[in-house]
Amino acid sequence: MAENASTNTNKVQNERKREAEHIADKCIRENTDSVLSLIKPHESLRQITDSIIQATVKSINQTARFDRSGTVESGGSFDLDRAIQSTHQLRSLKAMPGNVKETSMYPLIKEFIMLVAHHVRDKANSHNDAVAHRANGSGARTRAMNRTTTLGTLNPHIILPYEKADYKPDGGDDSRKVDVALGLFNVSNTIKQQKYPKYKDMFAIIEAKRDENDFCSAYVQLIDYTRNIYANQDRRRYAWGLTMCRTLVRCCLFHHDGIRASSAMDISTPSGLKKFVTLLVHWSFCGSERLGYDPTMAWNRKTHKLEITCTSQDDKNNGRGRSSEAVTYEVIKPIMSASALFGRHTRCYLARRKGGRGKNKVVLKDSWSLPRDLAINGTFSSDHMDEERSYIAADAPDEARNL
Repeated sequence: MAENASTNTNKVQNERKREAEHIADKCIRENTDSVLSLIKPHESLRQITDSIIQATVKSINQTARFDRSGTVESGGSFDLDRAIQSTHQLRSLKAMPGNVKETSMYPLIKEFIMLVAHHVRDKANSHNDAVAHRANGSGARTRAMNRTTTLGTLNPHIILPYEKADYKPDGGDDSRKVDVALGLFNVSNTIKQQKYPKYKDMFAIIEAKRDENDFCSAYVQLIDYTRNIYANQDRRRYAWGLTMCRTLVRCCLFHHDGIRASSAMDISTPSGLKKFVTLLVHWSFCGSERLGYDPTMAWNRKTHKLEITCTSQDDKNNGRGRSSEAVTYEVIKPIMSASALFGRHTRCYLARRKGGRGKNKVVLKDSWSLPRDLAINGTFSSDHMDEERSYIAADAPDEARNL
């Protein structure tokens, strides 16, 4: 029996690999740098984000303090000197002769990610302290601060790596191992590697390769991992991922109609380094909708249930002058997940109306519309990140009422 299960797993894995290879060959639009503009923060935040980018790049350029030789042992907690040294070593891989072990890249990548998170958290905290002083202060000092501190309290995400690398996360239905997984955390979190990566918690995955020309293979593996993210995260509308081939980083956006990959950011160069730091900082400050999360879905911490807010079917079809009503459903259990990479990402849930109004169970069909102009002319802009959501609620069949 165990042998049959292993054979079936290998068969499924090989089938998925062939499909992923086809997708990588036919469904990726490369050098699409417009994906990077989709996560630019609001104009009011631009001064803050620019200062974080400058501070991060400046700290990395403090080369006189560090010896690029030697091995960096990445720890769970954050150390600024170690992070800067790791970043130097990661950037120096470009000029390093011979083969590089992929596993040696993982701790360097994680330290780089934490270095950016450190500067995001540091700037947010200092800004929030200034806001607090402004609120409590008076006189000339407060008036001076008011001229320079016009924003309210900042609450960006910080992007942190998970502690385990080259690891099979919980939630996958295959034996593939993820190189480096990233999560989104509150800015109040301590800067350190997070424990126990699970597909249901991941924001994005980094697929690392020691050869800068091996980006096609990196795409293939990233495609497989992202399928598991969709299968485990009901709130995901679309997903992000990174490939890092030696020092060449590409940002990938998985959208309903295909994958768009940025041009390569060579972090061994000043311009490529700044672009990658900018990407991480912008991810930290843009809204959760731009990061791929559905604003109509929320996890209720008290009831430990997923809640979905939508317009009722009657209201959507009315032409009788009635005001539209937002209806919130409480999910009892999922019926069908969306593990496909492309299309309408249809999911089905057994649910009931929240708040006791209508205790009858319903089957809730949840899907996204596909933008027509995208299929016609291939253009892509921020408008396509906000497609119309389609919900259909129908009475649950008799066999589901006892669940």
